[in-house]
Amino acid sequence: MDEKQPTNQEMLETILTSFSDIETRMATKDDLKSFATKDYLDEKLKSFATKEDLRVMQHQILDGMDDKLADLKGDMIVAMRKEDYKVTELIKMLRQKEILNENESRTLLNLQPFPQT
Repeated sequence: MDEKQPTNQEMLETILTSFSDIETRMATKDDLKSFATKDYLDEKLKSFATKEDLRVMQHQILDGMDDKLADLKGDMIVAMRKEDYKVTELIKMLRQKEILNENESRTLLNLQPFPQT
């Protein structure tokens, strides 16, 4: 095991070689000027949505959904009324043909969704 220890001169040369191009690797004042400044960042942040912007957008979306749900509910009620009318007419026909008695027809007509008296 004949390991040779580096001499002081060899160590000095290695250190100098490592640090010889340090000027090119370090940031200069001119380099720092091109970094983002506070004013630049403040200007960029203005384009981001704030909490208030998001809250307004959320309310607009929810209002739109409420409107759509109300329209859907109205459409469903119209469709159910048509079906209810058909069932009512069928009950009347069955009553006229005496398949259902008065009590049975009244019971069926009083059922939901649109009870009739």
